[in-house]
Amino acid sequence: MAFPLVAHVVNEYLRTLPDSPRGIFISDENTDIGHDIEKSIKILRGIEGKLRLDQIIEKGFFIDSSKSLLLQLCDMCALSARKKEEGKIGLPIKSVDSSGIAAIEPLIYRGGEALQDIIGWITEQQKK
Repeated sequence: MAFPLVAHVVNEYLRTLPDSPRGIFISDENTDIGHDIEKSIKILRGIEGKLRLDQIIEKGFFIDSSKSLLLQLCDMCALSARKKEEGKIGLPIKSVDSSGIAAIEPLIYRGGEALQDIIGWITEQQKK
């Protein structure tokens, strides 16, 4: 359910860059959710309004992250981002996690998340 929100923020970020480049989602292989992500990309590219993915190409790729150093790096960034958010709610941050958190700080992009729009879209999709 988080994918539409992530996709919206990525799409918004791409619009802010010079020449509005296109993007693609490359994800760790996950047979449980792969179809749902592909379906979400297809639907969100075709809708009108704030949630439309106009900067994302139509198909994502799924790769075993153990075979891709880039995806392993993404996994480490995601772990550091999670540890940062856990620290915000009072969970202790281990010293080993502090360096990862400091490294991702300049990479974090906070978009104008349209949470209510995302919830509305997900609710509508579940009814279909």
